Amino acid sequence: MQTIQPIGRTPTNYEKLAIPTDAVIRLTEAYRIVAKAVFVTIESNNIRYRIDGGDPDANDGHVVVSGGNIYFTDVTSILNLRMIGSGGAAVAIVTYYI
Repeated sequence: MQTIQPIGRTPTNYEKLAIPTDAVIRLTEAYRIVAKAVFVTIESNNIRYRIDGGDPDANDGHVVVSGGNIYFTDVTSILNLRMIGSGGAAVAIVTYYI
């Protein structure tokens, strides 16, 4: 279990995103453009992600296994985050912070 302590940050939005295997998904624009941090939990299947502006695919990108978390406090990383399901469709649970 991972402990997240977003010191000095206020949670503002929450969403569940379906992450298919045949399309790259980004965080919802209205939330990501104001977020200063995001905490993402992956459920159902693994995902691959990239934060450099490129798109992940079945063979490229960082892997997050089902049940794993990612936490970003860099605005550029939040804006550039792209995800795709790996081994089946996944679900991303996202909390946004300002």
